Amino acid sequence: MLLDDGPDGRWAVGQLSGTRLLAPQLVMFEVSNIIRRQEMAGVVSADQAVQAHGDLLDLSIEQWPYALLGSRVWELRSNLGCSPWPGRSVTCNIWGMAVRDRVGEYRRRMRERGMRPLQVWVPDVRTPEFAAQAHRQSVLVAEADADGDEQDFVEAVAAPWDDEA
Repeated sequence: MLLDDGPDGRWAVGQLSGTRLLAPQLVMFEVSNIIRRQEMAGVVSADQAVQAHGDLLDLSIEQWPYALLGSRVWELRSNLGCSPWPGRSVTCNIWGMAVRDRVGEYRRRMRERGMRPLQVWVPDVRTPEFAAQAHRQSVLVAEADADGDEQDFVEAVAAPWDDEA
């Protein structure tokens, strides 16, 4: 609701508008932390995070001591998840989701933003094998004949930067 101005966010606002909101006193801390994590992950901009936090502070939420609600919250823990309403995706209980579901939900949101996943494998520069190979190649470069035919060939086929169109 605070960070989603799309259809799901508008739906949540419609459901909550005019409703008495009650929550454990930890709600402000928890939601602030979610907003912070979304900003740190690059999901929302700093400006969006500031606006969302301001919206949070403006919400009229009756906060109850957790000790009064904690037992009931724990009893209902199996009812909480990523989709408490059919056809709606809500990430308020992300830690109740399986990793596969969290990753799938994240990828869905990123695709909606026009992004696509890209996986790149690179050498592990922390391994002894990498260090040995890097050392071997650097020795070969250091020992190479600077006046060799290879350099003449490279210079012959290389275009000067200024001549490229």
